Amino acid sequence: MTVEIPEDYNPLTFDWAEEIGRADEVVGRELISGEAADKLIGVPFMVTKVVYRDGIQRPKVPYKSDYVSCEAIVAPLAVLQKRVNMGRLDLSKISVEPGEQIVFNDGSTGIYRQVTEYLHVKGFIRLPEPLIRTGPMGDTSFDLPRSQWESGGPEATAGISVRLFCPRGLRYSEYETDYSPDGAKTRYIG
Repeated sequence: MTVEIPEDYNPLTFDWAEEIGRADEVVGRELISGEAADKLIGVPFMVTKVVYRDGIQRPKVPYKSDYVSCEAIVAPLAVLQKRVNMGRLDLSKISVEPGEQIVFNDGSTGIYRQVTEYLHVKGFIRLPEPLIRTGPMGDTSFDLPRSQWESGGPEATAGISVRLFCPRGLRYSEYETDYSPDGAKTRYIG
């Protein structure tokens, strides 16, 4: 790809705003992970696309797990301000900007299960019967990797467009496990 620089280009007189107005824009998403994801607690956003990806082999789970990438857009300032006015959000403590496009990944018994159940209920995917709704990691139908679904796996790999509004953002629970004696954290859609 060759970029043509106009003959009259002068960095001292270059009008950034004018040039940006005429430019194509790459739409990217900020990856929100770790402690930054905790700063999505109470932050309204809308998931617009989910993409399932190959994950890891977990202890005591009979198959290699997947994880889900959730592409989302943060609510505009007017929506965030309502939560601030209700005392439910402090804008100085969040990790995103109003209207920002973000992505977060999850392979847990929290968000992964919630998104998989949502896709099943909405008919985007079909899980094998009988449907097992609760249990430890690896024991529920909503933990299954896309390779074990009855339908929808290829679509989930390419990405499924959704409109899943999350008015309270994320929440999390902390607990101890045999695998994480120092404690573990599972994030959920609030």
